[in-house]
Amino acid sequence: MMEKKKLKVVLLTIDKAGQILIERLLGVLPSSVSIELVITRETRNYDFNGNPVVNACKKANINCIQPDFQEEDYLEEIKAVHPDIILISNFHKIIKKELIELSKIGTFNLHSSLLPDLRGGTSVIWALKKGLNRTGVTLHYVTEGVDDGDIITQKPVDIDFWDTQGSLYEKITVAKFEVLMKFLFDIVEGHEIVAKPQDHEKAKYLPKRKDSDGLIDINTSMLQIYNHLRSFDPWTGAYFELNGQKVRLRNVIPVKEKLMTKVDDSFLTIAKECDSGIQSIIIQSVTDIVEKPVMYNKELAQKIFDFWKSHY
Repeated sequence: MMEKKKLKVVLLTIDKAGQILIERLLGVLPSSVSIELVITRETRNYDFNGNPVVNACKKANINCIQPDFQEEDYLEEIKAVHPDIILISNFHKIIKKELIELSKIGTFNLHSSLLPDLRGGTSVIWALKKGLNRTGVTLHYVTEGVDDGDIITQKPVDIDFWDTQGSLYEKITVAKFEVLMKFLFDIVEGHEIVAKPQDHEKAKYLPKRKDSDGLIDINTSMLQIYNHLRSFDPWTGAYFELNGQKVRLRNVIPVKEKLMTKVDDSFLTIAKECDSGIQSIIIQSVTDIVEKPVMYNKELAQKIFDFWKSHY
């Protein structure tokens, strides 16, 4: 009996979310599906334990490349694989037509929102920044546009009031895994891919968030400040800029009651009266180092205290 041909997959992904997705897939992928090639970003100075996607691929003995995307040599490596499908997740780059056309069945993206809402590469950050209580995952065809391809399926994800960027990414990654597993099994079993166009009139495209967007506006409500803080936690951390120094705040706890603004040995409390549902925020990480998401510098906390008290 002739052995069934394997479904060849090329995956483009980055960072911790990409690592988690790869590790989850490898444990349960059917034998008829093979990840032939993974493409990820360059290793950066904050990858203290190495590039997470590269590490996952080494452990699983999967070919992984980190190309210069200004060049097109990597397209030849994809061509050599003869992929049936190309999957993209958390990649944050516009995909060229030449790449899209390299797959036999299709090129698909796992987007971190319920499209057409929150198009763009930082949808998780924006969902938190906006204070949404629900987001999700959308599997869609890739086009030369930004997250505007026909939708195959969607899966909602609830956002808890305590969620940070880090915890929400973990939820989203689990949902992506579940969506992707069903999709791959459907393809292997020969099911037709059914997709529907997006309602482009309802589309909301939001710009990429940068570290410079992390500046905290002291004049907004405590709820808005809390949503801003958790949207940058643990990434670069939202910050106050004091005399040219960025003091980054992470690991925060919202409190309904108005507490006393004060500096303790292990945390900082800021507070002001407002009717947004939050009047105080306890901050457990205060640092001027991007790469240190869990660090409390009491001297810097005192500077934040002085700055806050000069306003409230």
